Amino acid sequence: MKKLITIVLFVFPLIALGQIFNPSDATICKGGNTTFKSGSIYPSPAYQWQIRHKNVWYDLTNVSPFSGVTTATLTLTSVSDTFNSDSFKCKVYFNMSLVGISKAAKLIVNGASILPNSVSASVNPVSCPGGSTQLTIAGGTLSQGSAWKWYKGACGNNPIGINVNPDSTTTYFVRAEGTCGDTTACLNVKVVVTNKNSVAAKSISATKDTLCVGEATTLTVVGGSLGSGAQWKWYSGGTCAVLIDSGITSLVVSPISTSAYSVNAVGKCGTTSCKSVFLVVNPLPVVFAGKDTSLCLNTSIKLNPTVSGNNTYAWTPSLGLSDSTILKPDTHPVKTTAYILT
Repeated sequence: MKKLITIVLFVFPLIALGQIFNPSDATICKGGNTTFKSGSIYPSPAYQWQIRHKNVWYDLTNVSPFSGVTTATLTLTSVSDTFNSDSFKCKVYFNMSLVGISKAAKLIVNGASILPNSVSASVNPVSCPGGSTQLTIAGGTLSQGSAWKWYKGACGNNPIGINVNPDSTTTYFVRAEGTCGDTTACLNVKVVVTNKNSVAAKSISATKDTLCVGEATTLTVVGGSLGSGAQWKWYSGGTCAVLIDSGITSLVVSPISTSAYSVNAVGKCGTTSCKSVFLVVNPLPVVFAGKDTSLCLNTSIKLNPTVSGNNTYAWTPSLGLSDSTILKPDTHPVKTTAYILT
């Protein structure tokens, strides 16, 4: 008698990559911990984690720093930078058959930076304030995620770039700083500025700024200072264009008409801005003392001159005049007299 036996076969297809949970990339500091996680929708799968180290893939075992190599979660503890840039992927099994492999995830291990051998500046000394120089380092190594950080005055204060323009002798500092707290010690370089800028004059003073033709006045620089190799230069006109004298702080001038004068400082480190002063020169008056006149003794007459402009007056001789300081005084001469008006 024959027996009928029914055999039910369950056929499970190979799971596509989209049905495998893929681990994510990880970045840690040297000595830190991390995990990679995978998984599958397949019922009760088995796992085997792999590593690509020095471009070779091989299965992991539970040897430090690895644990959980046959579970969905691979744990790495106290990781050294030996494993920097290594990759990890997970193979998924069911009933001892491979049913899928996750995509690979990359591990970045940030190590410690190494202090440079020296620090320098491309131009040192710098001739003038504001001159350009570039700060550079020699040697040293940056860990991944670290950068060289430059400072003025002290590490941690006044961060700057590598291109600097010191106004005076200045010390610059550098150190490596990273995401893992691997900050190195500081190195420094002193950039010397050998010369000094001039400071522009605040103004020009004049002993008199309103003159008559033929009068002199003294012009003097007010404020400002001379830098390295500099001297004051004086110009006619208000724009520092026509040079008339140099190397002096005060200048005596006798302009014949209303004029402007200017001054600046010129030296090794350039030229300052221009300062000017305006002098008003009043023209000489046109004077006519009047016609000669005859009169009898013991009589008087008013002198009647014509004069241009606003002026002060002096008649000589003053004898017989009602007032020798006004333009048209009365006169009582006791004898024939010539009066002169100035």
